[in-house]
Amino acid sequence: MKVGELRRLTLPPKGDEIVRELDSVLNQALTYCRTLVAELNPSVLKEQGLTAGIRSLSIEMKRYGLEVSIEADQVDDLAISESGAALVFRSVRELLINTAKHTDIRQASIHMTCANGLCGLSYVIRAGLISEHPAEAHPDDSAMSSWFGLHTIRERVKTLNGHFDFESAPKEGTTATIIVPMLR
Repeated sequence: MKVGELRRLTLPPKGDEIVRELDSVLNQALTYCRTLVAELNPSVLKEQGLTAGIRSLSIEMKRYGLEVSIEADQVDDLAISESGAALVFRSVRELLINTAKHTDIRQASIHMTCANGLCGLSYVIRAGLISEHPAEAHPDDSAMSSWFGLHTIRERVKTLNGHFDFESAPKEGTTATIIVPMLR
């Protein structure tokens, strides 16, 4: 609204140009924020549950050049809380994006199951490395942010009384497992 007020003022030509540029940048930022909010908490997650949300990630990851196969062991949905589903969704999304950004891997798989009062997701890439301590393997800022992302996922899962396990070995692959309690 304030930019609109500025546009109605009589400004020198350079001022008009700056106001137009400012308006454009603000509109782009608003569009980006709306898109990001929708990606981090998509309506499919709330309307259809975590399983559908995870399946939607396989479509989203194609734009990053990552093919993701999804396997669900006879679960219509993973029986966890809505806030827990959102947290697990964001964690899996972060693992997928880290794979696309920090490796040459182009295929990944997610296996979902519920049993014995627990729901689990296993995320597997068959080859490559996402290091638990990427600063040792890749001394750049993006690798350090990848380590921070893994640490954040671990902390998020703990808030659900869950467990995050991460195993990675060169030329063998990476497996990340998220296990959270089911709703009672």
